Amino acid sequence: MTHYLKIEKDHFIAVKQYKKKAEMRRNDRGFEVDDEIILCEIENGVETGEKWHVYITHIQTGMQYGIADGFAMLSIEF
Repeated sequence: MTHYLKIEKDHFIAVKQYKKKAEMRRNDRGFEVDDEIILCEIENGVETGEKWHVYITHIQTGMQYGIADGFAMLSIEF
């Protein structure tokens, strides 16, 4: 499955530079390992048109390791 997610510019740049390898997100989309995420850069709440494709390699769900209920930490690779 493919998910389109908005991401602030500073975080988007960190992902593109291979410095940011995980995303904390509300777990409301049925994320699964191997799903594709298309990150859509936003600046001041407006999409810039820049996109970056990543894939989910691991999912840590909420109520464990300090992650709030209803959220998930998505490990991503490029």
